Amino acid sequence: MNNEILQSQFRGQIPKPGKTGVDWYLFCYFLNLYKNSPTMEIGVGNGGSLYTMTAFSNDVTAIDSWDQNWPKSVVVDHLQTIQRSVKFIDSRSESLDRRQLAQYKFIHLDANKSYQGTLRDLELAENFCSGIICVDDYMNSIWPEVTWAVDEFIKRRPTWKKLLVGNHQIFLSNTKIDMKELIVDFPLTNRMDTWYLTYGKLPNNLAMFAKQGKMKYSWHELAWENNSELL
Repeated sequence: MNNEILQSQFRGQIPKPGKTGVDWYLFCYFLNLYKNSPTMEIGVGNGGSLYTMTAFSNDVTAIDSWDQNWPKSVVVDHLQTIQRSVKFIDSRSESLDRRQLAQYKFIHLDANKSYQGTLRDLELAENFCSGIICVDDYMNSIWPEVTWAVDEFIKRRPTWKKLLVGNHQIFLSNTKIDMKELIVDFPLTNRMDTWYLTYGKLPNNLAMFAKQGKMKYSWHELAWENNSELL
């Protein structure tokens, strides 16, 4: 893990992911399981999650059409600042030339927020992933169709399982993942073979993620207040 990149994000020198502190921590945890493996992101935006991905791998592919308000040039400049390179594919996912893709251990989906768009991206990602697909905005009331699409995908593809549900993201897996370390260190509960966040003492190494502005829930705040070593 390239801690300098994460430290640059903690200091606000480059954008951080638009995730709660807990979700960001979990994002890093699973990226670290596939450290130095090929990873891919669909939907770059301002690059927050992409920069975090480059902290764990030198082989990162980024797909975006850049037709929103996020200029690619700014993302490229930040990557130069942190001395990381990324393979860019400038395209919408639905018109992507699949010959440009490889096999990846971790894929982050954060582009389409519609039911059909999210489902289409999942069906694309499954063909190129032998590990984990992380879908942003799952269980986010602002984008309900993301949740519907993920649940429908799981029904259609029984080889893919819900591994862990975070605040506003979900990790799907088509392979066995050893959760032992995370289970020991993190407040989780298991229901029907899926792990969920619950209330409890948070790990000490969450401290640097816990101070990321508004990216936390009230019960997380209470947990941090009750564990002074984190503050």
